[in-house]
Parts: sequence; structure tokens; C-alpha cells
Amino acid sequence: MIIKAKLLALTFLIISNLLFAQSSYISINGGYGWAASSGNIKGIENATYTSSSSTDLTPVNEEQINLSFGQGTSFGLSAGYMYNANIGAEIGISLLKGDNINSKSTVAGNAFIINLNNDISAEMMRINPSIIINAGMAQLNPYLKIGVIFGSGDITKKTSVLEGTHSYETSYRFNGGWAIGTTANFGVLYTLEKDISCFVELAMVNMSYAPTNGELTANVENGVSILPSMTVNDRKIEYKDSYTSLGQNSSTSTPSVGLSQKFPFGSVGLNLGIKYNLQ
Repeated sequence: MIIKAKLLALTFLIISNLLFAQSSYISINGGYGWAASSGNIKGIENATYTSSSSTDLTPVNEEQINLSFGQGTSFGLSAGYMYNANIGAEIGISLLKGDNINSKSTVAGNAFIINLNNDISAEMMRINPSIIINAGMAQLNPYLKIGVIFGSGDITKKTSVLEGTHSYETSYRFNGGWAIGTTANFGVLYTLEKDISCFVELAMVNMSYAPTNGELTANVENGVSILPSMTVNDRKIEYKDSYTSLGQNSSTSTPSVGLSQKFPFGSVGLNLGIKYNLQ
């Protein structure tokens, strides 16, 4: 959390300094990205099973869900500086609001039916420094931006299970840590007035994110929350690249430990924006 605050403060400091430099500009943009470099998450698929018991499952049909949490809408603010007519640098900050991803499974037995529903989505705050190369044309100016991107995400997974008259609902939150990736944008800038331009760009993001923390934020059985009776060890988990549990005593007052998992956040999309030159 301290690192995130320092990085945000540094970003705003750089943007503030750029605002007072000659040949500088600010821009605002919004857009939508579609999933790219997608992946799979265990348990997130559409399926139907038959069973003689709730633990003995025979697949009838299964459908894999390919997903990327980078699919969704984004809004951002950027500040940049042009060293000359063709070369510049820019730093931007944006918020990604990922689309909700839903999966449904059904288990049909001789005397029971179990319906399971999953909803999973993500948000991410992103910082994106880039190098700009443009054609330097007056009215219609093509350009290319290449950069790196840093992101801190928040993934939410909600699960509901209905077994006859019994219902169960859980909600998990995964966050902590930073992701790093690369970006490439190809766009066209159109001059409206002396200092105001609009732009459209094809934006590509290549990034994955491995949260460091997980927490069970809701656990409801038949309308009654059982979360208050659970220990910290049952509710929270710390994700690590490697760990050993041999010879260690697990405390109920400390989080459990598990292996980290990378989630895809890649996207290909379109951005629209307005640019204002500061003279």
C-alpha cells in the first residue's frame, strides 16, 4: 500500500512538472478493450453433469471459457512533452473497469439438482509511461506510442449454490502487488483548433497480474452469515511464489499460505480522446 501511494505521488509529480514545460500537453481519453492473450481459470466454465451422488460426477457437456480481465472500459488522463515535431514522451494514469464474467454449472442426480453460478470481475489502476513517434503533420497526424504499464488490481469472485431449498453464497476478493507489462498504441491526431485536437487510437496491452492477498468477504448459508465464526486462517490467504509448510504450526490468527497465480489482463481496443496543447 505504501509503495502504491508513493508511485501514485510520483506520477502526479511528473504530470504536474510537464504541465509547466514548453511544448507540453494534457489529454483525456476513454475506450473499450476486448480480451487478448486470454487464459482459463479452474472452476470458471459452463458445464452439465449427471451424478448418483454430489461427489461422483459424470460430464454431460463442458464448455471452456476463455477470458481476460483486461476486457472492459477504461478512462484516463495523460500529460506529455514533445522534444521536437516527431519525438515525445508521455505518462498516463487510467482506471480499468473489467466486464463481468459469468459461468454456470448444473449437477443433476436421481433425487437432487445442484445449480452453481460464478461471477468474476476486476478493476485495475494503471500507470503508463510511453515514448511517442509521430509524423509531424499539421492537420492529420499519425503517431505510434510504445511504453510499459504498471497496474494494481482488485479481483472479485462471487459464487452462489442452490441445492434444493438450501442456498450458499460466497464472495472472495484478491488484490495486492503490482503487475508490469507493455503497451503499443497506433493512432491519428486531428487538429480542431490551434491548441485543441481529437484522436482515435488502436490500443494494445500485454500484461498479467498475480495478486498477493486473498480474502473471503462473504459466506452465507440459507441467508445466515457464518463469516463471524470463521478464523483469520480460514478467511485470509497470502500468495507466494514458493513456500514450505513442513514442520510449521499454522495459527488460526494468521492468514494461510498458497501458491500465487497469474491472471490475464491483456486487451486490444479503441480509445477516443481530446488533447490540449499548453503554450
